[in-house]
Amino acid sequence: MFKNTKADMSIALIVAAVIGLILLVVITAIWIKGSGWFANTLESCESKGGGCEESLECDKDKFEIPNAECPETQICCRGLS
Repeated sequence: MFKNTKADMSIALIVAAVIGLILLVVITAIWIKGSGWFANTLESCESKGGGCEESLECDKDKFEIPNAECPETQICCRGLS
């Protein structure tokens, strides 16, 4: 009937490689987008147990959490207990 030639096998291999590469790019894009959201979540003030406050210093019964994300005019403070 039909003979499998080397050319037929190499075309199938190229098609499979292209499909695999496309899948790899799509999965990588999804992973990068998702990990960016995850990293931003970890940097938020609330995820570190604090709350953003409209002041230059935290109250006496609170301490400031450095490097936590709050709006520009606010700082992240967390209670001592």
